[in-house]
Amino acid sequence: MAKKTKPAKAEKNKPVVDERLVLLAGLFTFIFALFLLVAFVSYLYTWEADQSLTWQSLLKPFSISAKNLMGPIGASLASIAISRGFGLGAFLLPFVFALWSLRILRVEVRRSVKKAAVLIIGMFLVSITFAFLGGDAKGYLGYGLGGRYGYYFVSLLTHYISMVGTGFLLLFLIVAYTVWINRAFAQRVFKSVETFVDRMRRGQSAIATAAQSIQREVIPSAGKTDVPPMEDSDGENLGDRGDVVSSGPVAPVEKDLQEAPPAPAHRKYYDEENTAPKAQGQPEPTELTPGHTESHGPAGVPPPEVEESLPVQGAPEEKGGETLGQSPFKIYRPGEADQQEQADEAPQGEPVPLASETKGEQKPLVEHVPASPVADTPTRPAEQPSSMVLEVEKRQDELTDASHISLDQPYDPTLDLRNYQMPPLELLEKHDEGQVEVPEEELVANKDKIIETLSNFGIGITKIRATVGPTVTLYEIVPAPGIKLNKIRSLEDDIALNLKAAGVRIIAPIPGKGTVGIEVPNANPAIVSMLGILRSKKFQETKFALPIALGKTISNEPFIVDLAKMPHLLVAGATGQGKSVGLNAIIASLLYSQHPSQLKFVMVDPKKVELTLYSKIEKHFLAKLPNEDDAIITDTDKVINTLNSLCIEMDERYALLKLAMVRNLKEYNERFISRRLSPEKGHRFLPYIVLIIDEYADLIMTAGREIEMPIARLAQLARAIGIHLVIATQRPTTNIITGLIKANFPARIAFRVTSGIDSKTILDGPGANQLIGRGDMLVYEGTGITRVQCAFLDTPEVERITDFIGNQNGYPSALELPEYNPEGEAGPDSTVLQDLDELFKEVATAVVENQRCSTSQIQRQYSIGFNRAGRIVDQLEAAGIVSAQSGSKPREVQIADLMTLKRIFETLE
Repeated sequence: MAKKTKPAKAEKNKPVVDERLVLLAGLFTFIFALFLLVAFVSYLYTWEADQSLTWQSLLKPFSISAKNLMGPIGASLASIAISRGFGLGAFLLPFVFALWSLRILRVEVRRSVKKAAVLIIGMFLVSITFAFLGGDAKGYLGYGLGGRYGYYFVSLLTHYISMVGTGFLLLFLIVAYTVWINRAFAQRVFKSVETFVDRMRRGQSAIATAAQSIQREVIPSAGKTDVPPMEDSDGENLGDRGDVVSSGPVAPVEKDLQEAPPAPAHRKYYDEENTAPKAQGQPEPTELTPGHTESHGPAGVPPPEVEESLPVQGAPEEKGGETLGQSPFKIYRPGEADQQEQADEAPQGEPVPLASETKGEQKPLVEHVPASPVADTPTRPAEQPSSMVLEVEKRQDELTDASHISLDQPYDPTLDLRNYQMPPLELLEKHDEGQVEVPEEELVANKDKIIETLSNFGIGITKIRATVGPTVTLYEIVPAPGIKLNKIRSLEDDIALNLKAAGVRIIAPIPGKGTVGIEVPNANPAIVSMLGILRSKKFQETKFALPIALGKTISNEPFIVDLAKMPHLLVAGATGQGKSVGLNAIIASLLYSQHPSQLKFVMVDPKKVELTLYSKIEKHFLAKLPNEDDAIITDTDKVINTLNSLCIEMDERYALLKLAMVRNLKEYNERFISRRLSPEKGHRFLPYIVLIIDEYADLIMTAGREIEMPIARLAQLARAIGIHLVIATQRPTTNIITGLIKANFPARIAFRVTSGIDSKTILDGPGANQLIGRGDMLVYEGTGITRVQCAFLDTPEVERITDFIGNQNGYPSALELPEYNPEGEAGPDSTVLQDLDELFKEVATAVVENQRCSTSQIQRQYSIGFNRAGRIVDQLEAAGIVSAQSGSKPREVQIADLMTLKRIFETLE
């Protein structure tokens, strides 16, 4: 009974802030802000009549009078702030008090401290600016519009750097202040300057083209220049493959230009707590007896580690808990875990130095991305007027910027959406931010009960330590010599009964430590916020290709993995145990780290409600089958076609890798970015594709076993070409997760399941049935199992993320996957002409005029996707306008004049 009364007694000793005082303080501050604002406005009209007031005169209230609406006190405060202070800049001061009042009243105002700092700095800047522009304003308000301080600073500046220098300095300060409070201002300025330069360049190009046309009219037969053709790094003639075709003069390319222009800035966030350097020294451990309840440090201190040294016991005692409890109980901070291990290994009596941790310099989140691709200029006859050239230039400008059309500049896929911005972290909620606060009394009580239970069954221990996590606390024990681990494993239920805990898990032994772990749930588990994981330094500085922030481990460290190395992920868990939240965490992690040109999702949602929120980002991050209305697949009949379409995409990518003589997607994209692969041969930038399937068991029931074959193919082969699978199911049974699936999904996540058999099915061992739910999960990466508390991401947060991305400019449509024709249906030759593309006639006319056909050229010239351009070429082939593809050679145009083409159009109609 004594142990039960101690926590209550400790709570009574804690200071409690009266909510009434908070409310009154906030209201008073807000009313004072209104008081100042009215007094300042009134002072503009009554300053002459009230300028004789002094603070000494306020001691005689009945002998003074003021015309200010707020009386003598208001007039005196206004005189101090405006006349003898900052002039008109003092009008920002009431808004500072207003923000302070809202903060006291606990009204959520984003970045209230930063806004207050902006107002205070603005007050000084406005004061100096008005003092510079107006001087003393003929004595208005005493010292002019800038007040006494503004007048003083301007006088000082003009004395040292003259009037002109002061003006330039103020101009710089105003621009710097504007850029600081408005991040988009700098981008707009740069864009305006860049647009002006582009217009100048296009004007010069138009003039040069017109002059060249006139020269050709005067001199019909111009001699050819002996200019050697350009070659790529492989020695291939660029002129032969048709990378650049132009009827006018081409501006010379600077050979010295080796460095690409910087990529668009990506947001980078750092957790101030995570980036701050650690202290050089750590506090020494405090020795306590189990009955001692003194608090260690203020609230919010990181979770303690508990370690107790016990004598080796050869036989159990009647009251083992009492005997073992007499030894000192040491508490360590989480950073001292490794240091304590060194102390344990060191001889007694020798001091162990505390190793200070140093942080390295912060590295950029997104590395430099090279410049954009070259847009081919279609060939035009020399007799075309200059207006046609301008039209071509306009169409080219819609695709890329004129400053990025040099062949010696690397290709930048992000320039298609150059103004795209990553979603800011302000869209996420803080929740508890993973703050772990486990009372010391709870740690001591659990320790005593564990020791007592083990002693009752004849198991002695020599050491025990505790590591506190957000959901569970890991108690590591060192058994006495001669104790078998199987005997400890069998006591799982007995320890849970004695601790009265929902799920106790025993790890015997812990790999690499030589200890036995006993995981005990905390009485009050903490919520791990997605905001805290994404703003951690570990996530911001990760070099992973596809980083996934899953949550926090028992040691309260962010748990981040690379989906590209997994390479596929199997997620299982009973209903309501956090599986949907885990999928949202996976998707949100990728959205916060990837550009739309680098990543595409294929989402399958048989439940029709889990993934529908992501339909807003269809034109940015989603991929779908051609002629499909919904990018998120909810019809199980279309799932098989989508999976087979991904298999076709996989085969096409492997064909490109074979042609490029590389082994994986990373090497291929590096060669394409460096322009060592020609788009004329079908090469293109390949984004990562992540296939997410929810309710896999329901798909097996409705679509049948036919769905397993394409999934197995993708799982076996798709890793090297950047296609990764994330499959989630509620039923991890052997008829759903077969051996073929498990063999190709080495990485698995298990939320709480209902039975040990289900746990063995997904993890090849028990443990998932002993989790406590609410995001508690076990992550198996092929080598070991890690217990992680999943980061919480609520539905409103997902909506804000998708709204932010969806409101930005995106691609014309979602990425189109290759068409799939099931067996038994008509082939493409018999059906390709039944539904002609609306651009078919226009493209056919251009192909016949230029006597040249290229899928990549059609894609860039008409601003369409690669798959749509390929379908148009297939239609041209079926209509007999171009020949079939013959290896790496370009297609041959089989129609020589427009009259023959017109007859083909009439036949098709």
